[in-house]
Amino acid sequence: MSFEKKIDSESVLYHELFKKISGRHLIPSLQRPYVWEDKKQVKKFLDDIKENDIGYFIGSIVFVISDEGTVGREEVIDGQQRMVTISLILIAIRDLVNNYNLSKKFKTILQEINSYLYDNKEIIRLKFIDEYSDQLYGLLLSRSMIKTDTKKRLKRNYDYIYNYLNKYFSEGKSGNVFLKDFFEKIKLLEIVSIKCKDNEIAYELFESINATSLSLASVDLIKNFVFKHSKDSDGLQEIEEKWKKIDDLFSEDRSLLKAFIRHQWISEGEYISHSRLYGAVDNKFRRGDLNIAEYVDTLLLDAKCYQALRNAGVESLDKIKKGVRFDTDTIKSVLQFLSYLNIDQVYAPILFFYKTSDNDNFKKYLNRLTAFQFLFKYIPGSPSSAEKIFANFSKEGHKKYNENFQKLYKLVDKQQEIFKDNILEKLLYKDGKSGDLQFILERLVFSKKGPKAFKCPTIEHIINKNGRKERNINKIGNLTIFERDDNSKFPVDIEKKFKFYLKSNYRDHVEIVKKYDFINKPDKSIDDRGRAVTKTVYDIFLEILRTGKIK
Repeated sequence: MSFEKKIDSESVLYHELFKKISGRHLIPSLQRPYVWEDKKQVKKFLDDIKENDIGYFIGSIVFVISDEGTVGREEVIDGQQRMVTISLILIAIRDLVNNYNLSKKFKTILQEINSYLYDNKEIIRLKFIDEYSDQLYGLLLSRSMIKTDTKKRLKRNYDYIYNYLNKYFSEGKSGNVFLKDFFEKIKLLEIVSIKCKDNEIAYELFESINATSLSLASVDLIKNFVFKHSKDSDGLQEIEEKWKKIDDLFSEDRSLLKAFIRHQWISEGEYISHSRLYGAVDNKFRRGDLNIAEYVDTLLLDAKCYQALRNAGVESLDKIKKGVRFDTDTIKSVLQFLSYLNIDQVYAPILFFYKTSDNDNFKKYLNRLTAFQFLFKYIPGSPSSAEKIFANFSKEGHKKYNENFQKLYKLVDKQQEIFKDNILEKLLYKDGKSGDLQFILERLVFSKKGPKAFKCPTIEHIINKNGRKERNINKIGNLTIFERDDNSKFPVDIEKKFKFYLKSNYRDHVEIVKKYDFINKPDKSIDDRGRAVTKTVYDIFLEILRTGKIK
C-alpha cells in the first residue's frame, strides 16, 4: 500500500488544528489509555513550555479522517497524550481565571479557550470512544467530578496542572502576565500534523510509527494487532471491551502491563524479549496457531491471576481457580515477601505453575522460586540466564521440573561468601518498608528452637541508636523479631532488655545475649552476629530452594 497518496503532512500551530477539516478529534479504541503521570511527563511538558520561547515544537500528531463511529471527526492515531494534556491545561487556565474572579480581565482568553474546547459553544471538540474517559472529560469541562478507578489519571493530572499554574498565577499582576504568556505559548505550540485520508491505513500507520519506539510500544502494537485482525468480525466490540478490562487492571502502573504481556507469553512456553514480542505474536498468527478471540480471553484471565499473584491477593486466586482452596496464610506471606524483592522475571513461571498445578505443588514451586529469587538478588549473575530457565518450566513440562530447579540451584550454590558480603551491605532496616527483613528474620528464628509462628510480629533493634551511626544499627546483625504484644513490654535499658531476651521461648533470642557482647562491644557484636545470621539465612533459603519446604 502506498503511503504517499494517502497521507498529507504540514507544520501547524496548535490553534490552527481547529481550522482544519472538522476541527473535532476522536481518541479511537486502538489507542492506549491516557497514561501520562503528573510528576513525570506532565511536569516535564509544563516545564518545557514555560522555559522555551513561543513556537516550541512538540512533535507530530497523526490523524485519520474517518466517519466511523462519530461523524466528522479526525481520529488521533498518535499524539493522544499531548492532545489530552493540552486540553487539561486549557481547562485549568479557565478554572483559575474564574476562581480568582478575573473573567473580565481575561475575557478574550476565555473566549479563545472555549473555542478550542468546544465547537459552536456546545459540541465538545475532543471525544473518546472509551465511554469512561469520555464521561470524565465531559465532567472536567463542566467543572464536575465523580470518583472511580478508571478516572483517577485525568483528575490527578488536572489537579497537578491547576496547582502548577496557580503557584505563578496567584502572584498578583506578575501572575496575570505569566498566565497570559503561558496561554500564548500554548496557542502557538508548533506541531507537524499528519493526516491519513484512508481509515483502512490507520493500523499500518500506527505500526510504522511505533515500530522502533521503546517503553510501551510492544503493548500498543499487540493491542493494535488484535483490533486490526478483529475489525471485520462481529466480535470486535466484545474484544475491545475485554481489552479495556485488561487496561483497567493495570491503570495504576502501565509499565506492569508491559511486563505482564511478556510474562504471559513466556508462561505459555516460549522465551521472548520485549523487542521481539510483537513479531512473535504476528508470526504465530500467520502460522494459524493464534486465534485472536481465544488469545484475548486467555490474556484477560491471566491478567487477573497475574495481578493477584503480584499483590498477594490469595483470596482473589481462590475465586479465579474455582474448586481449589489455597493455604492462604503461607502463600500470602511468600507472595508478600516476593513483592518486597521488587523483581519481575520470576512471575512468568509462577503464573505458569498457578495455572497448571494443584494446591500442594503450587505452594512447593512458589517456595522454591521465591527462595531462588531472594538468593539470586544478592549473588552476581545475568538475569537472562535465570529467565531462560524460567521459560523452560512451561516449555519442557512437568517431567523436567526437577532438572530445571537443579539448574537454578547451581546458579546460587557455593556462593555463600558473596551472598554474605552483598546482603550485609545492601539489606538494611527501613521503618515502614521492611517486609523482606521481617520474612527473613522469621525464617531465622523459626529455624531454631521455639514456636513456628507469630500472631503479630515486629522487628526489634537489639541496640538503640545512642549516638551510633543509623546505618550500623539498622544492619541485620542488630535486628531480631518478637511478638508485638511482648514488644510493648521491652525496657529501654539494654541490661533489662537482655533479661527479657533470656526468658524468650526462642533460642535465637537467648543466643543474642549468650554468644555476643553487645553491652561492651556493640559494633563488633553487630558485625559478628550479622555474618553468622547471613550464613544461616543462606543455608535456610538454599534448603527451601532444594525441597520447597518452609520451616
